[in-house]
Amino acid sequence: MTTEPTEDFTDDQARRLLSKAAATIDVDETAPMTLTGLPEPRPRRWPVLAAAAAVVLAIGAGYLVAQQLGDDPQPAPVVDKTDAADREPVEQEHVYTDDQMPSLLGYTEDEATELIHSRGNPLRIRAEYSCELPKGYVIGTDPGPGSPLAPNDEVEIRVIAGILREARCFPAGQGVWDLVRFARGLGPAPPFPDEVSIAVGEGEFVTLTAEEAADPANWVLCDNGECHSPLAALEQVLTAPEERDDGYFASTFLVVTDDLPVLEGPEPVCLTQDPMGTLVADKVHSATYVYVDSPFDGARLCPPPPVIQIDWTEDQRIASVRLRLAVEAETIDEETLAGSLERLSSATRFVAWARGEGRAPEFAGRVRVMFFGGGAFGHPGWTDDPESRSSYAGCSGPGFPDCALDPVALLVRHHGRVVATEGRSTCADGGEVPARFGEAEADVVRLEEPEPASCRNAWAIELWIDEDGVIYGVNQAGSGPG
Repeated sequence: MTTEPTEDFTDDQARRLLSKAAATIDVDETAPMTLTGLPEPRPRRWPVLAAAAAVVLAIGAGYLVAQQLGDDPQPAPVVDKTDAADREPVEQEHVYTDDQMPSLLGYTEDEATELIHSRGNPLRIRAEYSCELPKGYVIGTDPGPGSPLAPNDEVEIRVIAGILREARCFPAGQGVWDLVRFARGLGPAPPFPDEVSIAVGEGEFVTLTAEEAADPANWVLCDNGECHSPLAALEQVLTAPEERDDGYFASTFLVVTDDLPVLEGPEPVCLTQDPMGTLVADKVHSATYVYVDSPFDGARLCPPPPVIQIDWTEDQRIASVRLRLAVEAETIDEETLAGSLERLSSATRFVAWARGEGRAPEFAGRVRVMFFGGGAFGHPGWTDDPESRSSYAGCSGPGFPDCALDPVALLVRHHGRVVATEGRSTCADGGEVPARFGEAEADVVRLEEPEPASCRNAWAIELWIDEDGVIYGVNQAGSGPG
């Protein structure tokens, strides 16, 4: 039988409750009460009394909380219990012996030159131009990290020599490079704002002050005993070897881009979703993605994980650093993956071909041509000569490339970047397409600007591409640039 607590305890009730609470505590009289490394304290009775009082306080507090919240109190936040000594991230730097090629990603040209010459190797410098990285830094080497390197073997380093000509660049490169050098221990922390968010995987995140962010130990996030760190992951990918089929190591290079090459479908294929989602709401600039890649013959569905995602403040300081990891292997459908690769490759070739910069992708013998999902007065709705760029104009007067109803001419008139994304456009109006095409959702890849200024003036080209990379339908969505 239980007694409902009254609103106020009398002195006698308090004494009886304290006595009952103390009786529930077992104390080993023979156990020494010592603190490691300190003298043994004199025996005292207060620990037992304090423990009993704590029980009373807990009972009282539980009663008050139950009175305020009812019978179903809210759970307390889960606190990670990983010991400080065990907070070692799974990502680790790759260390090479003196007879192996080191990783120089993150080094300045002078630092790399001094290191290679100190090893007795001749050096060749290859100039590169970039829209994302500042001048004077090494973005790749040949041979790749981990390759055998004997004295007098020549080493080539790829160095940023200037800005890509006529490119519209977001000047975030120095911030990226500051973070790269901080991760490798080559330089101090970047100039963080008052707060910077660190996120890992599919949801763990923490907000650090600028002072806290300057300590790499604070970047380690643990969940169920497994720890990750965006800084450690960046150091790992910067130093990782990539073994080739012949046993040697590929020449890797640093990629910094605001255009992550991923076909974004309903489910991620090879990278975890953005771990913070919309928590960083006021994005001022596009996110920047940093990863390390090697030469690859063909189009990649997505970059090799892990990928470091950086968001920026208005004054171009680092607002958040997010670690995008690989999804579990069992979630990757190899057949779907292969089909996506073929579609992405065809869509990329379609852009180059439309602009007269490459050969035509593979078309079906007859390609359906649509304008906002339907037909146009100046076009029969099909082209039997799909490799002719002039066969897509829907105007009875102006032809290619002056016709405004022409999905191919849209790419000619648009001088900026174009990205390929899985699925129909969610911004530009593509209209209702015929049933056969409306039901083939898995075949649709859209080409559009990375971030249109507004959906009112947005445009997209929707391509229907089968799993073998053959284009059989083209639809113009939106009016596009005049």
